[in-house]
Amino acid sequence: AATMLATSRLESRAMPLAQPDAVVPRDASKLPAVELELIANKIREGDLLALKKELPAARDCWAQARILGRGLWAAHEGIADSYARNGMNAEAEAEYVVADQLAPDNPRTAIQVKRARNLKALGRATQALQIYLAVNRPTLAGEIVECVAGTPDRARLVASLTDGAATQPWLWFVLHAVHAKTGDKTQAARSLARYTLECAPWDSNIVQRSIEDRLIPK
Repeated sequence: AATMLATSRLESRAMPLAQPDAVVPRDASKLPAVELELIANKIREGDLLALKKELPAARDCWAQARILGRGLWAAHEGIADSYARNGMNAEAEAEYVVADQLAPDNPRTAIQVKRARNLKALGRATQALQIYLAVNRPTLAGEIVECVAGTPDRARLVASLTDGAATQPWLWFVLHAVHAKTGDKTQAARSLARYTLECAPWDSNIVQRSIEDRLIPK
């Protein structure tokens, strides 16, 4: 319930996430190797042209790759990566949406993380946080801290993290880091204490930090 509340709190004022166009999925294993290589070559050709600052020509290559690779999740992901590397984040978002729709579970998680990073680059921290919370990976804590701490809408995103921490208690450490980064020492200490109690009571280093903040009795 808390996770649903965190998500709904984000969605209540968020811009709608981009909706994928109607793309019919295709099975890469049923395509000739030469066709797959042609798609990959078009993406690489665009990358080389982008390195030479020939962006209109690079865009043409990626557009051709999209036509050839339409429905192949890996092709959409590869094109999105190329757009993102070159600062074309709106175009990257459109391709990540399609790749996310088409990919199986394992690669889908990696695509969602890339999409969250790209949304952050677009200044859409609320949507990025929605995805980070859905992915639920403690290894992404640092990215979430940067996403939340650097946005003008920080208070609402902090509230969503607090809701999410009810079912994902590792988020208390994220909240600790966000508050510490933004200079709120009281909330940083409280969040660290909650994390210590719920996730790491055996970690002597973290317990000592909480004791020093006088939030856990000696």
